[in-house]
Amino acid sequence: MKTSCTDYSKKSWLTLQLMDFSLVQYAKATWTLSVAVAVEKQTAHLYEATLSKPIDQVVQEQMTTVNANFNSSPNVNGIYTFRIDSIYEFESPASTKLFRHPPNYTFDVINDGFSTTSQGGGWLVSYKVICHKWLASKIFESGPFGPGATDGLTLEFGHARGALTSTECGSKEQITQSTDKHLSLSIA
Repeated sequence: MKTSCTDYSKKSWLTLQLMDFSLVQYAKATWTLSVAVAVEKQTAHLYEATLSKPIDQVVQEQMTTVNANFNSSPNVNGIYTFRIDSIYEFESPASTKLFRHPPNYTFDVINDGFSTTSQGGGWLVSYKVICHKWLASKIFESGPFGPGATDGLTLEFGHARGALTSTECGSKEQITQSTDKHLSLSIA
């Protein structure tokens, strides 16, 4: 007996229904957001020497961790990919980079481990810029590409997606509310 495509599809659908399987249940929306990363020259040279790898690789590895941190929460109803489309070094004070936004990217990240300006770090919503002002250190874990700084950068990307924070009893921050209905993030 010959089985038609329609019969096969009905049988497959029934089998999937009996297994309580639904593609909708497992599908997640995906957002890819472009990022330009500027690294202050002195900061770049210190970490290239300290880690024996090019600053582009250091930045890419940090962003890989940011993406993993961001998407590890079961409360994130989608997959966010912050894709680096440009990495470059700069010599001018970081403050000259903060209040402008190149039109070709969703976000800018300004890394400055030697900043002398009083401008604080964080998410500058009007310019779509994250000022990642974290003091450089020859001890990798303490510097702008270390674990604490990477958690901080993850948190700033949460702000960039509309998340609000409240400081809990410890030193970690938790994103508790968001204007983005797909996001509820905790940095632990």
